[in-house]
Amino acid sequence: MSESVEKAEFKSEIGNVFKVQFNPTDIQLTAKATWQQQELQADKALLEFKKVDPRQLTMTLIFDTTSNNSDVRKAYVNHLMSTFVLQELPDQNPNHDQNGQGTIGQKNKKRNALQTFTWGEFSFFGALTALDTKYTMFAKDGTPIRAEVKVTLLEYQHQSAFDVGAATSNITIPQVKLVQLQSGQSLSSLASMAGMAVGALAAMNGISDPMNVPPGQVVMLPGGN
Repeated sequence: MSESVEKAEFKSEIGNVFKVQFNPTDIQLTAKATWQQQELQADKALLEFKKVDPRQLTMTLIFDTTSNNSDVRKAYVNHLMSTFVLQELPDQNPNHDQNGQGTIGQKNKKRNALQTFTWGEFSFFGALTALDTKYTMFAKDGTPIRAEVKVTLLEYQHQSAFDVGAATSNITIPQVKLVQLQSGQSLSSLASMAGMAVGALAAMNGISDPMNVPPGQVVMLPGGN
């Protein structure tokens, strides 16, 4: 007997669950760091580290109702689109100026709910920022019966994990220091120095194999220089 296929799902912070019809055809996880050229007169171009951008997760989902020619929008796509419905939810950064939303001084703001995407052991928590839908097949009466949806999420972390200023600061970039891994050092030893789990340090640096990090690699550690 073959093992059952585990379906990927989206679960919102308020508990709503959306299971995909078919598992993703592709998943792309993008990590970026911003460096800027220093404005110095010199014969060498020097770079200055600015910040680590949120990781971005993109995937393509297929939805198909060709078996009964029902409307694929009503069956699947609209349920996924409903994750964009704005609701009064806790403001994840209460220091933000919310005057434009008419909620200044309140604890809630209108926004779409944060989502946790889970497939097997892989999990990604973030803000759903784009759903790009393309209908690729239609019934004779024009009803869409197949759709491709490109989903984009930005990884989310609570502001308390990012604050680098006073309690009233709006700065939400992580304060980090850069360390070059020396010969004889390991990611595990750097994690111990930083007082964190090696898995967390690997995730912070986008390292897939914590046991195979070569000497000379630059590693980000929490905390300023």
